[in-house]
Amino acid sequence: MFCWIRADGNLEFRNLRLTYLDTDSEIFDKIEIFLDHDKKEFVRMICDGMEVHGEEASIIAQAIFAIYTHPHVHWWANGAAQLQGKWQTCKLSTDMTQWMNMASTWISWIFIGNTAATMSGIISHDMDQRLPFHMSKLDQKYAENSKAHKISTAVREEMHAKYPSWTDAEINCLIAATVWHSSDHYYTTKYMSWAGESRVMHQDNSLLRQALFAPNTYYLNKLLVSQHLDDPICKLIFSCAVKVDPIFAKNWLYVACAN
Repeated sequence: MFCWIRADGNLEFRNLRLTYLDTDSEIFDKIEIFLDHDKKEFVRMICDGMEVHGEEASIIAQAIFAIYTHPHVHWWANGAAQLQGKWQTCKLSTDMTQWMNMASTWISWIFIGNTAATMSGIISHDMDQRLPFHMSKLDQKYAENSKAHKISTAVREEMHAKYPSWTDAEINCLIAATVWHSSDHYYTTKYMSWAGESRVMHQDNSLLRQALFAPNTYYLNKLLVSQHLDDPICKLIFSCAVKVDPIFAKNWLYVACAN
């Protein structure tokens, strides 16, 4: 969500299509999330002119993440396929990302209740709003409060230094497939770890929360970046992440995510 931060440090989302009444969807013209960066606290949410607090705000924020912002991470992560021959863990990462792309629409009836066609329409609409990938330098205070931002910045700098032939787009795809994807799941679970029935969306988001943000535990695949330290790219990513958040780096940083 860091990309949707305004110059004043608050988040703004426009023309969102979110799930509604389980089987339908609804357009929300404008949702704002106000933050206190000094206290590192959520202040309030304004949803189409209505002030929202507490659990309701958390439920809506999770829906924004899952349906509006996170698909952009998948879009960039898809680009990791072009890294064949440059990143030895590329195929494993790409296969898992593609599996999750399909699952997000074709099994949405399990955790939301809508059809694949409805979910595809929702995601397509929200992707068309585009990612405000401004790449501008935000106030350092905001950046310092984002561990994912600090990790991705460190990875970008190290990649440019050690692999100067890599383009910005290739590095963005690598970071999306690993740091951004993993941190989206991990930090959302950590800081917004509860959800129930939404009065605004008129649906129970408990299953959505469990399906999308549940702890990622894999039994048949080694997907942790720390399990691929023989791969020089994974080793670089891990070394950058472990300095910022050792728990995340060792336990929740993956080469791809699939719940």
